[in-house]
Amino acid sequence: MADIFISYSSQDSDKALELSHELSERGISVWIDKQGIEGAAQWSSEIARAVAECKALLLLVSKSSMKSKNCAKEVTIAAEADKHILPVDLENISFPVEFKYHLAGLHRVAYSNKDAVWRAIENLVHHSRTDLSPSGQTEVHPTDSIRIAVLPFDDLSQKKDSAWFADGMMDELIGTLSQVQKLRVASRSEVIYYKKHRPKAKKIADDLKVRYLIEGSVRKAGKKIRITASLTDMVYGEQLWMNNYDGTFKDVFDFQETVSKQIAEALRLKLTPQEEKAIEEKPTQNAEAYELYLKGLEYHRLLTRDGYEKALKFYEEAVAIDPKYADAYLLIANVAAAYHRECSRDPKWLRRAEENLKIAENITGETAKTLWIHGEIEWQKGDFEEAEKALLRGAELDPKYGPTFNMLGNIYLKLERYSDAIEAFENSLDLTESNGTYFNLLLALTHNNDIDKLIRFANRAIPVMERYLKWCKDDLNAHVNYAFTLFWANRITESLNYAEELCQKYEMNGMALYNLSILFEKLGNPRKSIFLLEQSVEKGFREIETVRVQKSDDVEFQKKLVQVIDRLESIILEEGKQLPE
Repeated sequence: MADIFISYSSQDSDKALELSHELSERGISVWIDKQGIEGAAQWSSEIARAVAECKALLLLVSKSSMKSKNCAKEVTIAAEADKHILPVDLENISFPVEFKYHLAGLHRVAYSNKDAVWRAIENLVHHSRTDLSPSGQTEVHPTDSIRIAVLPFDDLSQKKDSAWFADGMMDELIGTLSQVQKLRVASRSEVIYYKKHRPKAKKIADDLKVRYLIEGSVRKAGKKIRITASLTDMVYGEQLWMNNYDGTFKDVFDFQETVSKQIAEALRLKLTPQEEKAIEEKPTQNAEAYELYLKGLEYHRLLTRDGYEKALKFYEEAVAIDPKYADAYLLIANVAAAYHRECSRDPKWLRRAEENLKIAENITGETAKTLWIHGEIEWQKGDFEEAEKALLRGAELDPKYGPTFNMLGNIYLKLERYSDAIEAFENSLDLTESNGTYFNLLLALTHNNDIDKLIRFANRAIPVMERYLKWCKDDLNAHVNYAFTLFWANRITESLNYAEELCQKYEMNGMALYNLSILFEKLGNPRKSIFLLEQSVEKGFREIETVRVQKSDDVEFQKKLVQVIDRLESIILEEGKQLPE
């Protein structure tokens, strides 16, 4: 089955062949009627079959193609098979009656804007809409994967001070529904943009490539809460289910369980005993501890030193109230490991991570989550073999837990097993599209010297990153990742301008400065690179292993790099001396 079927008029054959060749070079398979180009073939059943079997149809729009009966047939077959259709304008003209019904409302791109064409095609190829098609069936077939998104809940509290609660409801529903095998749930990073930017629901569904949307709101007044949620089928524009829940914060777990089960029922899904157990399982019996946990998450997601420190305080308060709160212990371990990696090489942080992980495992036993944290800790200790074993066990326990594969990919990067890293990151992206995973995959592809695939995935990543950055403007690491991705997509000038703007506009943290240093070296500015590297160390960057392997053809850079490494070794040694016995 070809990725793309190109529909065109014979008068536009030069453009069709040019596009076919460029797509093939990017690793995208193309079906094109070359006999038709030569003017020797009639429209046949072979062409009809190719249209029906492709992932998407690309229509070259011109005056001649709009008069072509063959093009009209191809578009009709594609529309009836619910294939993606991408109109690419050779000329900016209106659609005639034969095409208007099938093409009305579709996004059009200009042939001259190749970047837009590539991005649109990447989106089509990698997000097949077979799961969106109205089949006329109410039964979900065993092989079907139903794509669904939980949008950010609205905070309707009078003082608008319950954003942590609204986000918590969204997160918990995403986590709970993700455990249902037949559901493919959009990740938090995919939907958080819509917290402040809320276009029409149909556009959101199209952007996320989902059929169903869950929307909701929370209202908190003292101990009382009201939660509203609804499920809408965006193909038919039909609200399948809606309900209101009134109670106190301690009733929030019953709400999550009820909503998940009613959504499954509305989608005609029969839950397995394991899925029902996962939905019914409550992380804690204490509502106050859960509230502290959600407030900690708000700070945790900032991915800053201050955010980590504030999150830890909330998590510690949560486990003080409920000593059996396994998820809170896991996040203490996660924050401590991240703090060691990004902010301080004081070994006490890894010890703290191990202690809390052990408590969590004593409560729950080994799970994909505990093994993920275990892998992170062993990775930082330098025991890559033990880290890999833990993560592979986690993948066996829960093959839908994306962080496992992302961490595996990071370990394989360290071990220079680049093909394994690429496979791991692709597995992670199949489960959850995220900025960090895209960045890691692109990094692995550069090391593997897979340039065609690098450019293809970079163009695929750019719109995901742009949407995320519109919401999370203060995520400096994501900004740097975006600058890198522009570079990998061969948009060099844009990458350089964006990187320069970051240096002028933001107060950068150590990790962001380090990554910018790498980027400027690649952009041909070793002096700026070494300056930023020096700054990264002063701002708390401590990953000396990565600094040691840096290199440049610039003699001055290499000379100063030795000084930076000496400085970093001295800082780490001094921090170690300050530890309590």
